Amino acid sequence: MLGKLIKYEFRNTAKVMLILYLFTAAVTAFGSVVLSMDFIQHGTSNLGDVLTITTMLVYMLTIFALFVVTYIYMCIHFYKTMYSDQGYLTHTLPVKTLTTFHVKLFVSMIWTVLSCMVLIASVLALVTGVSRGEIWAEINAAFFEQFRTFFGLSFGQFLAYGGVSIVLSCLNYLLWIYASMSIGQLFGQHKIGASIAAGALLSVINQIASTIIMVITGYSTFLLFDEAAASSAQAARSVFGSFMNSAMIYNLLYIAALYMVCNVIVRKHINLD
Repeated sequence: MLGKLIKYEFRNTAKVMLILYLFTAAVTAFGSVVLSMDFIQHGTSNLGDVLTITTMLVYMLTIFALFVVTYIYMCIHFYKTMYSDQGYLTHTLPVKTLTTFHVKLFVSMIWTVLSCMVLIASVLALVTGVSRGEIWAEINAAFFEQFRTFFGLSFGQFLAYGGVSIVLSCLNYLLWIYASMSIGQLFGQHKIGASIAAGALLSVINQIASTIIMVITGYSTFLLFDEAAASSAQAARSVFGSFMNSAMIYNLLYIAALYMVCNVIVRKHINLD
């Protein structure tokens, strides 16, 4: 039953997401072709300037829409199928309510992370097309050595940090909205307004807690930097690693708190009246 539920959820959301990805791919391909033209790269005509500005504007709006549409669509879909009139049908399924929540969170996470991957692929494709592949010739052993010296860790380690951070950020933002909606639906009236107020309150709590963590981490990072000043690579590793590790630990704690809010409400306090 769980597999069927996941399959149905993907099928129910795939149409909008695939259209969004195809549109992003088309705009990326168009931008790569246009911006790689000789008269545009050499800046020899006013038409070229207009095409460059127009193409970049359309591309940036498309990338912006990629995330906005993904995020808003996943959140609206969650609310409609969990807490609106459609929720009556959802909760008649022969599975636990918490299992339904997990499926929706899992599918939303997959689409959100996939949107991040589409963005990265799009930027790389556009840069490759505009530079006609020449940019990759600049990435050699010297580049990786300079990268390690500056950040204090290898490019592969940096990508690993970045990948984990992207996943945690996606989960963080989804659970923030889901927790806000879960709190809002507890109210008999003005559920959407209550959800917005709950989201604002959770955001304020997050900002206060993260600021405290940043102050503490900033002080400890300063001490680490001072101790490691004899080696630039070691100093960079200490500074960058301290910030990244602290951010990840805080994200995990905040995600756990948001999940517990959703868990308790979904299991015991769903109000569809």
